[in-house]
Amino acid sequence: GSPRSECDVEDVASPSQKVMSRRTSLQRQQRLQALLPDAQEVLDRLRGGSEGFSDSEKQRVRATFLRFQVPDSHDVHKEDLCAILKHLGYVQVELSIVEGIATKISEYATMEYTDFLDFMGRYSVHEQEQFKKKFDEFDEDGNGELDVEEIIKYLSHLGYTPLRSTICEAMDLVDINGDGALQFEECALLMHLYRHSEGFSRMEVQKLKLSFQDQNEEARADVGGSTPSGGGGIKLPAGKLSSVLMTFFGPAFAQAAMQLGTELFDLSKSYDEGGAAAAPPLGLDLSEVLIWARRIRDKEFDTYKQAFKEADVDGSASIDMGEL
Repeated sequence: GSPRSECDVEDVASPSQKVMSRRTSLQRQQRLQALLPDAQEVLDRLRGGSEGFSDSEKQRVRATFLRFQVPDSHDVHKEDLCAILKHLGYVQVELSIVEGIATKISEYATMEYTDFLDFMGRYSVHEQEQFKKKFDEFDEDGNGELDVEEIIKYLSHLGYTPLRSTICEAMDLVDINGDGALQFEECALLMHLYRHSEGFSRMEVQKLKLSFQDQNEEARADVGGSTPSGGGGIKLPAGKLSSVLMTFFGPAFAQAAMQLGTELFDLSKSYDEGGAAAAPPLGLDLSEVLIWARRIRDKEFDTYKQAFKEADVDGSASIDMGEL
């Protein structure tokens, strides 16, 4: 592996330090289990090379299926599968792979939920296989693990834009033995945690949750004490999504928040015989609001990348004082 970074811990030497290390390892496992109750299930699935999702993953997939569902039907269009995967945060989505998997499942132009869940399971297995190949490529010394610097480069190469603070926070949970490096199983857990939080830190998730709750309270007051609900509990009215996002990101992102709010309504439109909108879009739970928030952050990072590329006049992949 590479030299240690600021995320790493000191080497354990004395017996007392070893006891402390074991205690810290147990605490990490307990914190991980509290945050990701399905962590062991994810590991078992990875080790067995099997398909399937935990309950929390199914909830996330189900919510997105309903969001992209063809109005007045029980299906999604196959032609929307790439957009669905990207919406869910999948990276390096290739049309040929998507079409190949979808065709094996159904010959029709649309998919009902059971077929869609089958598709998502097969695509996730394909994704894990690709992640493992890239992991092995980045493990240049062949010791079966990557340190934090290698992890950041690895995730960036996959198409993510990882913030150092978020990666260090996640590594503190999934690096069970505390050696400052991750084996592939631990790396897979990190990526599961990253997707679970949509790349936001625990503090950011809590901030977004407070905004979610505030807007729900405001909506309750507006309609006399009731807000949309469903199998997952309290739902944020779709019309409040833009407000939640603007509160979280600030006024500079008002336009992006409004655009996503409009997209949300466009996705869910159904019409009556007279051509008028028949019903408002489904409400959103916190996990789905996180997905839309991540999409704004993705837009933010894309803007930064484009500005960097334009400023890097000499193409050196760095900006000197003159370019700055």
